[in-house]
Amino acid sequence: MQDPKTPVNSLGKILTLTRLIPGDGVPLFFVARNLDIPEWYLQGLEEDKLPRPGLDRFAMILLTYGLTLDLLDDYQMDPDLTTTLFKFGLRRNKELRNTDLGDVIDWPDTTAFAETYGIVSMTDKTDRNSYADILRCLRQEFDATSIPTASRRYGVAPIIYWQIEAARIPTPAKIIAALKERLHVDDLTPFLTTSDLYQAISQQLAGNQENLPTSQS
Repeated sequence: MQDPKTPVNSLGKILTLTRLIPGDGVPLFFVARNLDIPEWYLQGLEEDKLPRPGLDRFAMILLTYGLTLDLLDDYQMDPDLTTTLFKFGLRRNKELRNTDLGDVIDWPDTTAFAETYGIVSMTDKTDRNSYADILRCLRQEFDATSIPTASRRYGVAPIIYWQIEAARIPTPAKIIAALKERLHVDDLTPFLTTSDLYQAISQQLAGNQENLPTSQS
């Protein structure tokens, strides 16, 4: 008799079957593109040829596959994983087949995540806000849009944009440049140092009505 504490399904098997069954066979390169990682790396994980990545990346990989750590634990012990995933796939109605996997992910709130786990901070002590704060304010208060939509605006993968907003990785120079263009300024200092970021952006964009929110949330 098999030890009940011994996993019956490997990580690679779970990832592969999740992609093929509830994901309706979504191509591996599709998943890799949304994670902004090489396809060979994801294939190595699915084939159990690579060790688990660091916790941050692993959490994002699971999120993209529609998994959580708790669900992964359950699936590892499931003696009939294929049947379980087929039932799950019917309930989910093939969501992973969406054109952009990022649109069906329940992205964690970047404000809370940045406050708790953020590792990127501004070097100038006079700064009250960060580039991430400006991006988040524009996305939530002015554009009322999703992480994937914002990521397309700035030309990066959804997972990269989310990490920028969550203060997990530095804001790239091209996005800083895009912010300056969006706000019609050569210097973002006034927005970094203001005590009321929403008001500062509202005043700056007052002459461009299409950029203004219908109401403040």
